[in-house]
Amino acid sequence: MDTSIYISNTKIQFVCGQEKKSGISVSAFKTVELPEETIINGVIVNEGRFDEAFQKITEAHPARGGMSKVRLTIGSGQALVKAKKIPKMSEAKVFQWMKGEFAEGESEDEEYLYDYEIMDIRKDGDVALLCAIKKSMLDSYMNIFRDADISLSCIDIGLNSQAKLIHKMPATEGKTFLVLTIDGNMMDTVLYINGLFAVSNRSRILSERGSSDLGEEVARTVSGMIQFNHAQKNEQSIESIYMCGFRPDEDTVKEYVSGAYSLVLRNLKDDADIIEVYDQDFDPDDYLYAVGNLIRE
Repeated sequence: MDTSIYISNTKIQFVCGQEKKSGISVSAFKTVELPEETIINGVIVNEGRFDEAFQKITEAHPARGGMSKVRLTIGSGQALVKAKKIPKMSEAKVFQWMKGEFAEGESEDEEYLYDYEIMDIRKDGDVALLCAIKKSMLDSYMNIFRDADISLSCIDIGLNSQAKLIHKMPATEGKTFLVLTIDGNMMDTVLYINGLFAVSNRSRILSERGSSDLGEEVARTVSGMIQFNHAQKNEQSIESIYMCGFRPDEDTVKEYVSGAYSLVLRNLKDDADIIEVYDQDFDPDDYLYAVGNLIRE
């Protein structure tokens, strides 16, 4: 059994399970909400509150001997991400090439770590999801687990964990669609073209949650992605949208946004049939990032 932990600005989650040939088996899960301003943009600013929440996670974990070899996902907006065709060269040269790909978004006084995930193997160059993250931020999370005497086997970012799950789903193969997730006052929107991660946008929500203004704000973001897809001269139009992280009182927002652009409103509970779970309270929409990192790629 593997343990995947997801840490965002608003919560800590774990999902216990295992990747199988038929999909992903989930045996346990838990969410602990974080008090406001415990984590701001991925940086832990109140260690006391964080430690209290993290203690609740460790106490709820089903393993008698405690957690080990945890697969950690960080939902930080400070991670830089892009999909790109990588040149045919050695891995060492690929990492060197990647530094130039993120030069415009990096802080000059920070050291960055780089990684990539192959999404599509092609004769003229593989398409990969590239990532760069501040070393200081990664070190801070590693120190938390080291101090808790919990080993880590994998560290990933939220968008790549999402992409791993989406790419595994038969329902999304060859489709062009959006995945829009809300976490607190942050919104991530990802455009998938022909089933593959193409581009992402992260923005701060200015409207009050649950209000009609939120619907208008989300609609503007969706409109921007539709225009981008058109500008890329993609043969496929965006046909559907997954909207995750919305509260029950925000169902009207989802219906308004999908209806405004004639998009089919889909949900992971129906489409992510590769996930095997017997607890009916488990909703993949709520555990998208944590469950995605159970996939070993």
